[in-house]
Amino acid sequence: MNIRLRFIVFYILMTSLFNCQQASFTYKEGPKSLLDLYESRKSDNIEADKIVYYDLTLSLPKNYSKKGNVDYTDIIQEVLRKKENVKFPDFPLLINSKGLFIKDNSKLFFQPNSLIIVKPDERPKDDIQNIKDWYDIIRVYKVQNVTIYNPKIIGDRKKHLGEKGEWGAGIGIRNSKNITIYNANIKNTWGEGIFIGSEDGGFCENILIKNAQIDYARRNGIAITSGKNIFLENILVTNTFGTNPMFGIDIEPSWYKDIIENVNLKDIITFNNRNGGLYVVLYGLSTDDPQYKKNVTININNHFDESSPYAFGFLNNKDKKKYDPVGSINIKNGNWKSDKNQFIDSQNDNKQIKLNIQNIVTERTDNKQKTLLNRKNF
Repeated sequence: MNIRLRFIVFYILMTSLFNCQQASFTYKEGPKSLLDLYESRKSDNIEADKIVYYDLTLSLPKNYSKKGNVDYTDIIQEVLRKKENVKFPDFPLLINSKGLFIKDNSKLFFQPNSLIIVKPDERPKDDIQNIKDWYDIIRVYKVQNVTIYNPKIIGDRKKHLGEKGEWGAGIGIRNSKNITIYNANIKNTWGEGIFIGSEDGGFCENILIKNAQIDYARRNGIAITSGKNIFLENILVTNTFGTNPMFGIDIEPSWYKDIIENVNLKDIITFNNRNGGLYVVLYGLSTDDPQYKKNVTININNHFDESSPYAFGFLNNKDKKKYDPVGSINIKNGNWKSDKNQFIDSQNDNKQIKLNIQNIVTERTDNKQKTLLNRKNF
């Protein structure tokens, strides 16, 4: 099958693939070589050690549990409401689906044994734009100037009560500005590992996620729906599986009021994600209103994918509108080892989004055939 034809049938392939989301999936431990590569790119956060923190254990009740089996959500939330700089205890904490709201100018520090364990509960989860069954654990909502060091979260997907909903992010960043997350380790979330965006026409701005390891998220490892000046650096996403889209990283605006401007991915590793490594879906930005015509810029540098059906997917212009988004997606330096096709593009012939690919080594895992991919204005 030639490249042109392969592009044309992408939507059919992906639709079929999505409809088979409950097909067999085998969880795989990440190869040591990938884990070592991820660890080698990490750097110490010297500035974190210079901050004076409030010790959260001072607010816990006498004879508090260090086993992560007692729900201290309300106590912790009260501390986060009053204090800006907070050090989490060096043992696990149980948090229910109310989550933890973070305020402006906060700095949170997680110690080596700090851990948030998400408590499965039947509390109605309809507190985000009244969407039922939607909840985040760490909630960075409509705030500015927040830094979180070393957050470690285990979600509730293995013990989740009921089958409804597809959300429940480890960290939800919504309509916020100047947010930095260092050294996140998130696994077993009911929805995304990390969500960045908005569901009400807003956007996030100046967001840095540096050094994040996300495993066995049910929906996507990381989702970006609306943002400007977004930076993901040294990210490892593995074993995304459960409910669509099921990609390592999904850049997908929900509607025409969202924005995708200067989104940058650098040193990205995706491994064994059910539907693919990276996915860019832009047809939500299409509109009949000229005031909402959007210019998109996405830069991807040094992406490695292995054991996913597709390393990269691009879907645009599904709906026929007067104004499709314009702009560019620039991909350079990477290695795509995929089970099926290393690269699939499916946008219509308008070609409003320029797809530039430079120095990508593609390799089929079934026959080890390698090619060097370079394309301009695809």
